[in-house]
Formats: sequence, C-alpha cells, structure tokens
Amino acid sequence: MVKNIAEEEEFLSLPGEDPAATCPQGTVALQQGPTGGFALRVDPGEIRLLDIVDALDGLAPYQQCASGLSECSDDMPCSMHDTWIALRSRIMDYLERNTIADLAKALETKKNLWP
Repeated sequence: MVKNIAEEEEFLSLPGEDPAATCPQGTVALQQGPTGGFALRVDPGEIRLLDIVDALDGLAPYQQCASGLSECSDDMPCSMHDTWIALRSRIMDYLERNTIADLAKALETKKNLWP
C-alpha cells in the first residue's frame, strides 16, 4: 500500500531510494542504516504549508468550483460560490502564512499544556 501511494504521489521515497530525487526542491535527505531516516535539508521555517499541499495534491482543488461546476464565477455563481470564496481565501492565507516550524512550535506549546 505504501509503495502504491508513493508511486501515485511521486513524492514519497521508499527505503533505498534517494528522496532528493522525488521530493520537491530537494527538501528531504535520506540517511540509511539502523539509526537512519529522513531529514529536512531546508530550514522548517522556509517550508510553507502551501508548498507541501502544492507538491502533494496541487492547488487545482482550491481554484475550482466547490460544487464541481465547470463554469462558476461571480457572474454565474453556484449555490456555494460566496461561501467557498470566503473559505478558500482563509485556507490559502493560512497555508501561505504558516510553515512546518510554526506547526512544530504550536505542537510544542500544546504539549506543555498537557499534564
């Protein structure tokens, strides 16, 4: 199953493969061996969530009509148009403003609140 996902997404690397060849912009390095694993080659503060979404899924779903209509615009809106435009704007803003480092910091803050 993991291999199928890796092949479909053309993003994940399997053991023995060089993730730098499949990950966008060479952001991930692979260290083989019993204590090996994956590591970021780029500062987590430089990797926006938008870059990850774009690499994995593309941005097309955020640019299309939420109802699936081929033609949807301010002039010919679908029933969800106004709501989707506002929601899409908030999602894109969040993805553009936040990085992996921001998520790690938020997680660490929340972990410190747990007993």
